[in-house]
Amino acid sequence: MTRDPIRVEPGVHVRECAERIREHGFRHLPVATDKTPIGILSTRGFTAHIVQDLESFIDQDRYREDLAEGRDSYDHFGDGYER
Repeated sequence: MTRDPIRVEPGVHVRECAERIREHGFRHLPVATDKTPIGILSTRGFTAHIVQDLESFIDQDRYREDLAEGRDSYDHFGDGYER
């Protein structure tokens, strides 16, 4: 095992995690406080989290646009309504 692995501490900003993963070509990034392991951040899990947040942001933005144009997207579920 690597004596002093590159790691992140709990609560580190998501941008720093992305930079370390990209910079070092990691598929897994240890999460630890000082020398105590807490968990592992996988690139697959990390990417899924980012995509989920991005999709939510886009949905909220579209909803705000619809409301500004006098439409309520939620009034049209299931009737083939498309933007």
